[in-house]
Amino acid sequence: MTDDQHTLDDLKKAFICDPEHWRNRAEEARILANEMNDSKTKDAMLRIADEYEHLARWVEDWAMRRLAKN
Repeated sequence: MTDDQHTLDDLKKAFICDPEHWRNRAEEARILANEMNDSKTKDAMLRIADEYEHLARWVEDWAMRRLAKN
């Protein structure tokens, strides 16, 4: 693995473990949903936003569990 690849992998992990990343994705999904005219598509995008919020909470809980172990 090259140094560049190692850095890219670390960066990807950092995003995955950052609840703010998931909250930003949720906000982006809500913005897109508000621009949609089709109700089914809009509802689907809002569900995606809810799932991103769920991921953000899960990552926070996961981080707290890891801190508690140390």
